Amino acid sequence: MDIEFSHTDCSLSPVTGPDEAMTPLMTGRHTHFDAVKRRVAMMGTAQFMAYEVLDAINGNIPLVYDCHHDIESFIWVLCYTVGRCWVSAPGIMDSDRHERLCEFFHDNFGCDTLYSIMQVRTGLSGPLDIARRFPEIVSPPLVLLFGHLRALVYAAHAPPHSLNPAVALTYDVVLDLFITTIKELMGS
Repeated sequence: MDIEFSHTDCSLSPVTGPDEAMTPLMTGRHTHFDAVKRRVAMMGTAQFMAYEVLDAINGNIPLVYDCHHDIESFIWVLCYTVGRCWVSAPGIMDSDRHERLCEFFHDNFGCDTLYSIMQVRTGLSGPLDIARRFPEIVSPPLVLLFGHLRALVYAAHAPPHSLNPAVALTYDVVLDLFITTIKELMGS
């Protein structure tokens, strides 16, 4: 069944930092997508949708929504949340490095079209590269976690003609990565 989807402005108050000042990347800019007709029975924020869902919406292609789409979506939400935390803490690195971090974050989560979001996800340096590119702001176990998640997400989208076949993005695999990371963070 086709679903009409449009993003509406809810006129919510802006997000502010602890000092009640507007955070640098939250200057009132809102991403609006024109109404799109799609055959995907789900709703959500485009920045956090799985690549296959974005592709289905962008190309008006039928898609059977599956749990791996939710897992990938969770990974994008994690990237955004961790990245936003780092961007909101300018004192953790010198100002030039922080500016590069803000630029990297905006390049990955400031896209304003479905196609541009898809391009970021398939590039050599996407949202999951943040820990590798800025390792001084996270612990080594988190750098490894993001590296493994990056490999899993990209392997899950291997093209059919690829030498490396697609790998299933499963709950068990991702949960094992998180358990291992938590144990390493706790020193177990």
